[in-house]
Amino acid sequence: MEQNKLDFEYFLLDTELNAISIENNPEKLEAYIEKYSGHRDMISDAFTLLQNLKVNPAMVSQTQIDMDYDLLFKEITQRQRKTRSLRLTIGSVAACACLVLGFSLFFNRTGIDELQRTSQMLSLLNEVTINTDEVQIISGSTTTQIENNETITQTEDGNLMVGEKEKVKSADLETELVQLVVPHGKRTNIKFHDGTMAWLNSGSKLIYPKVFAADKREIYIEGEIYLEVEKSKEKPFIVHAKMFDVEVLGTKFNLSAYSEDTENSVVLVEGSVDVKTEAHKQRLVPSQGYFSRDGAARVKKVDTYTYTCWRDGVMIVDGESLDNMFARLARHYNVNIKCDEQTISTERYKGKLNLHDSLEEVLRSLSASLSFTYKKGSGDEIQIHMRK
Repeated sequence: MEQNKLDFEYFLLDTELNAISIENNPEKLEAYIEKYSGHRDMISDAFTLLQNLKVNPAMVSQTQIDMDYDLLFKEITQRQRKTRSLRLTIGSVAACACLVLGFSLFFNRTGIDELQRTSQMLSLLNEVTINTDEVQIISGSTTTQIENNETITQTEDGNLMVGEKEKVKSADLETELVQLVVPHGKRTNIKFHDGTMAWLNSGSKLIYPKVFAADKREIYIEGEIYLEVEKSKEKPFIVHAKMFDVEVLGTKFNLSAYSEDTENSVVLVEGSVDVKTEAHKQRLVPSQGYFSRDGAARVKKVDTYTYTCWRDGVMIVDGESLDNMFARLARHYNVNIKCDEQTISTERYKGKLNLHDSLEEVLRSLSASLSFTYKKGSGDEIQIHMRK
């Protein structure tokens, strides 16, 4: 191919540059760049992306890697033509983690707008599975397990402390973006290096940078998170979720954005937050909640502890349908609760549940006051039957 016709995809596909990336040889890279004079920036971009697409071969088959590469090249072409947004099928958590970083670097370098970048990051986050028994920190092909309810502390230079012990050195984090995955039945919390504290509920996934940028602090969430944001007028804190973004300077609030839930919410405890969608921006004051359901949003006054009590191992239910309540219990106890479809959506419950109790104790207490019976099925399944 004539040098003036070479494009980004050519270098991304080129076997010689791929081999140099695997070997990570600066001299060979410089010689390669000299060979294709006039394309230094394009080659540097391709090399950066290839470096961050490294996947542990033991975790992902070569067939799957080839499929993901093919999808990547097709999608980049379609993105450049602006025919549709980028979507990928990822072969594993490790592959997804590498691709998250690769795409974020690629987007930043090629000038993709922030809205598109956020959409792609959340789309990739949605691909990450939580079929794991323990809380995990994922960076590239490196996965570190964290015990339930342990506090993770991010130091100023990017190291990660778990409790009082250093668990991961910054140099061992292969990517600039890190994923924190909290499976059903587990919880964790992380203190970012700016002093901000975040508590993650069961079934949550978080993407955050190894070190925050100079002008803003951004994280991406699917699931439920409670944040106590350290105030900084110069660096706003932005939380990206599927239905909205939340921007703050310093405050305390709860955000619930599970992909399987029909309603997402932001509840403000202290300070102020701006909830932003493509259509509008809503500022909340303390004891207000923003609720988004089926494309419609509403703001109302709330008892904030009803939405933040999960941190204390408590579930407060105020007129909630039984199917929603059982979905929350299933997430907390990591079980599969199957209910009779008839009449369950019309049942409502008000009360307080102690989530430090066993599931058996919780169900026994509920069934004594509500019209249902329960029994254990196979594996982790609990069957709920409504009394006639």
